[in-house]
Amino acid sequence: MGPKTVAITLSILMALPVTGAAAAKCYEDVDVPASLSCASSDSMSADFANKCTTQTATTKKVEVECKGTWVNITHSVPDQTRAQVCATKGMTPTDINGQVCASGERRASGGAGAVSYRFGTWGGVATGGTKIVNRVVAGPQRGDSNHGTSTTNTFSYYYCYGNGQKQDMDSTDMVVAYACK
Repeated sequence: MGPKTVAITLSILMALPVTGAAAAKCYEDVDVPASLSCASSDSMSADFANKCTTQTATTKKVEVECKGTWVNITHSVPDQTRAQVCATKGMTPTDINGQVCASGERRASGGAGAVSYRFGTWGGVATGGTKIVNRVVAGPQRGDSNHGTSTTNTFSYYYCYGNGQKQDMDSTDMVVAYACK
């Protein structure tokens, strides 16, 4: 694919409308108790001339406010903020029982959504993290065959920690999911 093809492809992609994903909807089952309903009448007698109907106990699905779901990062590295990741699903950042992020050392608990621990896991099963730490590092310019000793870019990575946790910024500390609603 030559330069003209790339330029045309980019032009076409930039002209396409951007639409947000639909916000997630959450439902809950609500118990509906059994009931007896009779047609009213002006008569004060108990002659049972009016028709009565019964409704057996059942459950009904009702839409409720979403309490939160775990949304996996969408890039191969954790370089997106909570707001950016949640926005990919038409959602906003939230917390799930105080947890805002998940990593291989701070695994998600509660909420919906399956978390992909793409950078591995380590240690016991601790609950999700309460603290997001951003680390900006200088690295070689992308595509630099000399691995960039003369020109560098900075790269931003997000890590997930709990209170008092050692912040050693290894791969199992990298954010893999954020709490969104």
